Amino acid sequence: MIERISTEALYKLVNGEIKEISTCIIKFYSNGCHFCHDLKPVFESLSHSYDDVHFFAFNVADQKDKKIYAVSGVPTVCLINTGPSTSVKQLPEPAEPDATTWYTEDFIRKFIDKEKLQ
Repeated sequence: MIERISTEALYKLVNGEIKEISTCIIKFYSNGCHFCHDLKPVFESLSHSYDDVHFFAFNVADQKDKKIYAVSGVPTVCLINTGPSTSVKQLPEPAEPDATTWYTEDFIRKFIDKEKLQ
């Protein structure tokens, strides 16, 4: 399941205020982005594949006053490992982007498997 994350919750995640040890994946999106819309079913499928990972979506239009996390474009996918020492890792741009969704499910899955807490 994917939950829409608020600006306040994103701020807490990125700034290490969540002390519970967990792995979170956040898809940054925009309502006007066709890649973002087409990535939605891929992201939904991934969310059902991992019992130990929290999946979130954040609309970049919600960042009104200040940038909490800078993204250079959408969609952008980040993995945040929370706990005593928080780490934020951004999924790199694919060498061969998918013409429909930009990121493929396999590309995101490999990133999650490599970077998530074990």
